[in-house]
Amino acid sequence: MTKFFLLAAGLGKRAWPLSLIEPKPLFPLDGTPLIKLILDQLAQKGVDQGFINLHHKAESIAEFLKGYDSITFFHEANLSGSKILNKAAEFLEEDYLLIINGDVFLDIPLDCLIEKLDQSKSDGVLLVREDKTKMYSSLKCEQDCYKGVESYPSAGLMYAGVALLKNSIISRIYEQNFFQTLGKYNFDTRVLIYEGLWLDIGDPRSYFQSNFLYKKHVNKNHDLNSLSEQVLISPDSIVKHTIIWGNTRILNKTRISHSIITGNMTLDQLNYQHKIITGQEVYNF
Repeated sequence: MTKFFLLAAGLGKRAWPLSLIEPKPLFPLDGTPLIKLILDQLAQKGVDQGFINLHHKAESIAEFLKGYDSITFFHEANLSGSKILNKAAEFLEEDYLLIINGDVFLDIPLDCLIEKLDQSKSDGVLLVREDKTKMYSSLKCEQDCYKGVESYPSAGLMYAGVALLKNSIISRIYEQNFFQTLGKYNFDTRVLIYEGLWLDIGDPRSYFQSNFLYKKHVNKNHDLNSLSEQVLISPDSIVKHTIIWGNTRILNKTRISHSIITGNMTLDQLNYQHKIITGQEVYNF
């Protein structure tokens, strides 16, 4: 049986100022919070039992997930990095643990990960993807075997934010980064290349781009706005290519384009382009 661990406790520093309003797992993609998209996808794959760690704006995530009785929450007073995964070890026995970063969206190839793990008789499988941007840490690989992390980013394979690990690894994670554990014990860890849609919502610009890539992925008109629930735009206002979070009213010839509106506000007779608009302040974007 496979259980999941969704890592949702980051401080959200890269996502500032959006993370002043909501934690990243609650950022909506075309109106649906990222964490719900992930959990719904896992449920469709038969994985509904798991763990989520909480720290930044923990109460918001806990409130949103009220009623998810098959999830165990770990509240972290101080962030522990990958060490938090060790807390799941006592619940696993012979189960696999599917680890998912809480700031990415992708179609998780669970069956392929399990097949790779079983066929290779390895301790774990890392999902990787080609990175030509040199923005992310690169992995050292020999064929399908993970050999470590490069000392600097380079065009190559990067970790895609998903791993399937056996309890032999989970029970020994005492380092801030589980890649350190993989190297320390020389675990037999394989890699599986992922070529599908992969969205990073870690910073505002990536989040903005990801929203419209997601709309295109689900066959919606990606040139239109990305709207959450309870959004009202008056007929005399013009809003283009903008992400609007819930409970927002746009009135009286307001003009907005290529912006992010973080919800719970009324905009009246305003004109903004390339802005992040919150209830407290307006930021350049």
